[in-house]
Amino acid sequence: MSMFKPIIFIYAKDGKIRVLSHGDALYGHSQLISDGWKHTETINPCVYLEHLHNECEDIIEQVKQLSKV
Repeated sequence: MSMFKPIIFIYAKDGKIRVLSHGDALYGHSQLISDGWKHTETINPCVYLEHLHNECEDIIEQVKQLSKV
């Protein structure tokens, strides 16, 4: 079992999303915010993909929710 926990940060603007790894977010968060992006979610991508595959009937709608501000 790995001690590393994968985390991604999701930002939305104008119906689009940007997704940054933890390391990239450490450096890019402030710039995205100043460019008008809004942080909408912080998720574990492994858990999220598992949930989408196993639990969601409408995967496309679930993914589109990530850009809702």
